[in-house]
Amino acid sequence: MMTTRNPDDVTAPVEDYLKVIYEIERLSGAAATLVGVGLEVLVNLPLGDWHDRFPVLPTALGLLIVLLAGALGGLIPGIAVAAVGSALNAIYVADDTLEALLAAPAWLVAGAVAGLLGSWLIDALSKGDAAARQLAGARDAVHEAIVGVDHKGAITDWSAGAQAMYGYADDEILGRSVEELFDGAGAHDVIEAVEQGERLSDTQATHRTREGAPLTVALSVVPSANARAKRKRAVVIARDVGELEAANERSRETEAMYRSLTEHLPVVTYVRPVEADASPIFVSAQLDRL
Repeated sequence: MMTTRNPDDVTAPVEDYLKVIYEIERLSGAAATLVGVGLEVLVNLPLGDWHDRFPVLPTALGLLIVLLAGALGGLIPGIAVAAVGSALNAIYVADDTLEALLAAPAWLVAGAVAGLLGSWLIDALSKGDAAARQLAGARDAVHEAIVGVDHKGAITDWSAGAQAMYGYADDEILGRSVEELFDGAGAHDVIEAVEQGERLSDTQATHRTREGAPLTVALSVVPSANARAKRKRAVVIARDVGELEAANERSRETEAMYRSLTEHLPVVTYVRPVEADASPIFVSAQLDRL
């Protein structure tokens, strides 16, 4: 028996995840600002005589702190730390010289550039991670079984739909041959398609569930996008068509019973679509006797 999931069950965890990401970004920005300012104070305040011995080192370390604050925290932390660092450097390291005052914009530019690059990187990573999670949620929400298969026919990925359809848990089926799902012919065609990087569409086969029950499925093989890879991979999508076939069979049986019944009636019976000008789609045999 296959299970279904409400679409909200897929989108809700993703939305919650994005809210968490936003909070993490906000807190990481505040932390980058506080830590960056604290480090600028330690580097630029005249603690000991190392400013005199290594006059270039405080400025170099200060700029490095600015770049790290911007890269890790974003635009605002980068500019904030740059403003504090340039001011402290001008007062305690360069002794308010003209060169130090003229260098202040360079600090701000460095902080802004690092902040912009950091914001872009954080945003790209967050969106990529969220997209991957959403894709995984969508994959697990579909009714079809989605099975990853390598060039040897070994199962490498097993979706929630596959678990619901076949009854195997991940740790029971991963690494085993896809042939074990088949009850009869068909496995060789799938493995050969994977090896050749070919696509199969709606190939019908009989599978077996974990409990041994027969399962009529329509198989599709979608090869990996990397067609040049020596070791091919593919995704096998199995759709349970047993219930559909059973419904079609019931429909055929009902139609046959109806036709048999009408043949014994003393009147002509017919079936016509609801459209007024449509032709009948069934007329009983009594019409020929009139």
